[in-house]
Order: sequence, then structure tokens, then C-alpha cells
Amino acid sequence: MEQLQEQYDLTIHWRSFELRPAGSPPISPQRRAQIEASRPLFQKRAHEQYGLDIDAGPFGIDSRPALIAEKYAESQGKGEAFHKAVMKAYWQQARSIDDKAVLTEIAEQVGLNTENSTRKYPPISTWLVNMGLPACPRSSSPTSIWW
Repeated sequence: MEQLQEQYDLTIHWRSFELRPAGSPPISPQRRAQIEASRPLFQKRAHEQYGLDIDAGPFGIDSRPALIAEKYAESQGKGEAFHKAVMKAYWQQARSIDDKAVLTEIAEQVGLNTENSTRKYPPISTWLVNMGLPACPRSSSPTSIWW
């Protein structure tokens, strides 16, 4: 996509969606094995055709926390940077983007508020909790919410 943007006057509008939302039927062990077995060919094609080195994250994770965090990033003017960082983390660094610690690290990298502070906007942890995701304490303080 970045190569296309460099060559043409394009604006990319990413749309969020869950591939396997909560309540989806389980993937059969046979289908899961088939998907996992296809990964090496996918990696080879991505490298040969597009020059991309793929080291994908775990299959079947819950992408909802990352999608919600991206909406927060968009609300703070950091949506594109956050999106690119999440994509890189999952597809090139084999990171699990349902891990709140990973999302917090990415948020920090792109300059999002990740701590309780006096900034104009609340930290990402507060935003995610308000969207229905529980906080994942990083400290022993009962009054702090950290991601």
C-alpha cells in the first residue's frame, strides 16, 4: 500500500473489522492445520512478489483490543501511525496484538498518552476500559490503570 501511495496520489482509508468475532463457530483442527501449513508458501510469495519478509503473529487471536486501540489512536490524530505499527508488529515481528502490553508499547511508540497524566485526553487504558475492555494492571497500585 505504501508503494502505491508513493507512485500515485492515493489516500487510503482503513476499515476495522473482526475476522472472527466473539461467538464465531470454532475452527476445526483440520482447517487450523491447513491454514498453518499454508503459512510458509504465503511467506515465500510475499517475499518473492513484494519483497516483504513476513513473520506473522499467532493465528486465531482476538483482534478487538487492537481495533479499539486504533480507534482511540484515530481520535488523537495518530491513527495511521498506530495502524502501521500494529501491522508491522503482527505481520513482521510475530507479536500478539491482543496483548495489552504490546498495544501499550505501540501506543507509546506513536506518541499516545499511556499514563494517567494531566494531558487533554485520557490515557489509552481509560479509553479501552470505557469501551468494555478490562484493565490489565502493570503495577501493584490499586489506583493506577496501566496497559
